[in-house]
Amino acid sequence: MLGFKSTLFAAFQAPALAGFLRLQPVSVIYHAPPGTDPRFYGWWGEMDFGAHFLRVLAAPRHGSVEVIFHAPVAVADFPSRKALAAHCEAEVRRGVDQAIGDIS
Repeated sequence: MLGFKSTLFAAFQAPALAGFLRLQPVSVIYHAPPGTDPRFYGWWGEMDFGAHFLRVLAAPRHGSVEVIFHAPVAVADFPSRKALAAHCEAEVRRGVDQAIGDIS
């Protein structure tokens, strides 16, 4: 899992929104089909997306997706976008770690 980009959280801290806006971190875990590499759904680096996508679609057996909804947090409770991003990232990592083990 890559780190969260705190810059993307800046919009949530706009004065018109920060007072009432809440964010809900969500962990999404893709479980590989039985008997395949646990990284079956992963796409990274210089992998060709088209070939990867076709391999996933053509697989005779498919895996599953697990979605974990974490507690919503009030944007106003965080002093900065960096603190908000760090909290959301920690929650998502915690959910993934609980589902599949340590990913760091």
